[in-house]
Amino acid sequence: MAVFHSKHVIFYAIGWLISLKVKQRWWFILFGLLVTSIISASDVYYVFKDKNGNTLIQDSIPAEYVHQGYRIINEQGLTLRTVPSVKEQQRLANAAKHRRTVEKEREKKRKEDDMLLASFSNIEQIREAVNKKILVIQVQIDVTLNHIKTFEKNLLELQAQAIEFAKRPGGITKAEVDEVQRIKTSIVRNREFIVRQREEQQNLRQEYMEYITRYRFLTGK
Repeated sequence: MAVFHSKHVIFYAIGWLISLKVKQRWWFILFGLLVTSIISASDVYYVFKDKNGNTLIQDSIPAEYVHQGYRIINEQGLTLRTVPSVKEQQRLANAAKHRRTVEKEREKKRKEDDMLLASFSNIEQIREAVNKKILVIQVQIDVTLNHIKTFEKNLLELQAQAIEFAKRPGGITKAEVDEVQRIKTSIVRNREFIVRQREEQQNLRQEYMEYITRYRFLTGK
């Protein structure tokens, strides 16, 4: 493809301005405006591939080829800008997002490390901290176990009474049945609470073991 060179037009423009015999001051002004308009209109080209894989160089790029990426060059063939394909732009965006995620995680870890070192002076303090938390949970478990024992005692009493109540006229009342069900439900819920609390104790042990491991790594102790 023949490339249109703006310098050829400039040479003709110089001859045209000289033929006008304008004053020197106006000659420079007109010449500057003319050169600017010529360069801005014709000094960039688009390099892209068509559907057959052929490389084309044109002063514009058809819309159907924009998605596959292209280069913008000047008349000397120097690349002014490279526009990636849509696929490549997505890959770059994903890579940038991944880098931001990694950096965010690093910053979070750095803050956690700073907090760990500021909170504890030695490993023994870490052990004491977790033991205190576990002990608080154990107290809650013990109290709940006592509640369960009380509920179970009441349930046995109600069940024993129900045998006698069944013999009376009208049998067992709805209120008495509801009370038995309420106690059974309370027992189940309290047992579920104990399971959750014991899981919390185990999680604390695991968490503080990780603290100890990290503390040793950071301090070398």
